Amino acid sequence: MQEPAYPPQMPQSGYGQQSRYPSAPSFHVLWVDDQPDRKAVVRTVLEGVGAQVTHVENSADAVQALRTRTPDLLISDISRGRDHAAGFAMVERLKEDGNYDGPVVFFTIRRSPDREERARAMGAELTNNEQELEQLVLSALREWALFEAP
Repeated sequence: MQEPAYPPQMPQSGYGQQSRYPSAPSFHVLWVDDQPDRKAVVRTVLEGVGAQVTHVENSADAVQALRTRTPDLLISDISRGRDHAAGFAMVERLKEDGNYDGPVVFFTIRRSPDREERARAMGAELTNNEQELEQLVLSALREWALFEAP
């Protein structure tokens, strides 16, 4: 399997150096986004909580990454290229196929009631706000009993 491409500012080894939660154990996030440079806020939040991150740009690479390691959290965009529901379709398939049943957060530029409803229907969260993203990440991690936030 070919290693996924990482933007230069996103090392494959993780983000632990800048964590605001130094007592937090290491946790792994799979981040699926075809334009990560446009969503630098995700990188900022993940750096802040000390996450180890695997970034992939599409659904096929996400499936491959899941075969290697099951993340503690999946963060995905929704639109990829001309497919404005690619992230939703990917998560629905992953759940249906039994490939992933953990917490999911959609981080999107365009937030709408329809998108929020679809995310809720699959048990996922959706946001376009940095503070809310950080709270959702911490909440998902508490739910999976990784650590108690200060």
